[in-house]
Amino acid sequence: MGISAFAGKEAPPPPGRTPLPGLIAPIDDHLPLLLIGGLLLGAYYMYKIKMKKASSPQ
Repeated sequence: MGISAFAGKEAPPPPGRTPLPGLIAPIDDHLPLLLIGGLLLGAYYMYKIKMKKASSPQ
């Protein structure tokens, strides 16, 4: 079975729909939110590490 056999099994989803079940909107609509959330989470993680190093006795 090649890729062409797998690809011919079902039609692609209509425009505006996502192929992943359970998602309300397509992933493209959530990309800015995911990027901003990732940046905020990374900044918070770096802040926590910096505070932990600053408060540890040496």
